[in-house]
Amino acid sequence: VLKNYPDGIPSGIMTAIRSSCDKDLAKSVVNGQTMYMVGPFSNKDEADKLKNLLFGLGVEGLSVESIKK
Repeated sequence: VLKNYPDGIPSGIMTAIRSSCDKDLAKSVVNGQTMYMVGPFSNKDEADKLKNLLFGLGVEGLSVESIKK
């Protein structure tokens, strides 16, 4: 989950996401806060890998959350 981007994800971050995985990207507004969800991932380690890559690029407002069906 990426937060802190109410006006959209900057192109550099989008490029990093697209070049590191082929997951879906969905936008949602919850309680007035815009969030972007990337996934689904096979496991938490796979999601953490993307989170760590983005964190290394200076991206803030990242979290890995499990969404149960």
